[in-house]
Amino acid sequence: MNKNSLDKIIKLIQRTGDKIIVVNEGEPCLVMMGFKEYEKLAFSKDSFKDLTKEELIDKINKEIAFYKEEQEEKKIEANNFKNLEEIEKEEVRQDYEIEPIK
Repeated sequence: MNKNSLDKIIKLIQRTGDKIIVVNEGEPCLVMMGFKEYEKLAFSKDSFKDLTKEELIDKINKEIAFYKEEQEEKKIEANNFKNLEEIEKEEVRQDYEIEPIK
């Protein structure tokens, strides 16, 4: 696999959120997925069973940080969307000139 192919796969995963299973000699050996999806899997509720108190606290703190980061990204996306709408409105306004009729 060359770098160009890998770049295309990475962009596809980022755009669609899909997971890619890499097969070597007929056997699945790797899974490629977005990092956020990986974090969700790595910090799932089922993985709390055999943790020490310190490990549990650390895991909870990581999940809180992950949640806050997601919320901040959603806020930024919403603001970007609002800014985009404002820019589009400005662009529409700039397309027309109004002159008084003499």
